[in-house]
Amino acid sequence: MHNGSPGGIANAIKSRKEALDRYYANPNVCLYCQEIIQVKDNERIPWVRKKKFCNRSCAGFFNSPITYNIKGHEYIPEPKIKYCKQCGCGIALKRNEKGIYNKNVRLCDNCFGKGKKNIHKSGALTKEEVFSRYKNWQTARGFIRKHALYMYAQSGKLYRCACGYEEHVEICHKKPVSVWDDASLLSEINHIDNLMALCPNHHWELDNGIIIKD
Repeated sequence: MHNGSPGGIANAIKSRKEALDRYYANPNVCLYCQEIIQVKDNERIPWVRKKKFCNRSCAGFFNSPITYNIKGHEYIPEPKIKYCKQCGCGIALKRNEKGIYNKNVRLCDNCFGKGKKNIHKSGALTKEEVFSRYKNWQTARGFIRKHALYMYAQSGKLYRCACGYEEHVEICHKKPVSVWDDASLLSEINHIDNLMALCPNHHWELDNGIIIKD
């Protein structure tokens, strides 16, 4: 509230700005879409602090996660999508028991190695053992690649090329797999110190000797 004087109006504007800055420093997040709940021009910040959803649609989808009736018709809400940092395919995000989406997913099931039993224990295998297990070179090389993806994902390193590009990167070996001898362990070949994220262009340039690793 202000008294209508120029000084009172200026103080009210200043107080409003300070209150907004405090709110957006630690804003409310919609439980359904995970977007920040915005403060409208005519809204009081204490009211916004009590909100759990940014609009009625999000509240409806959150409270009816499987189906939602609109004019008597069943509607299945479209899942939230994130894109795999490795292959670029879409990943349907899952929600926990509180209805909050897990937005920390970086790799799809295929790139992360789902379906490969005990992929985390494969580091004890030698290069020779991996290639003797599979019928062809491509399948064995694919297994080594999946283990490398797993190791990189576990490291917590950023999925970002040295050039700064991060929309689509590939995990490559600083010392190529072909250089390691047959007795080398997968844990050595795919050690995080031997892995790096590069965009497709720089990965190809590295493999073809156009650029050299630092």
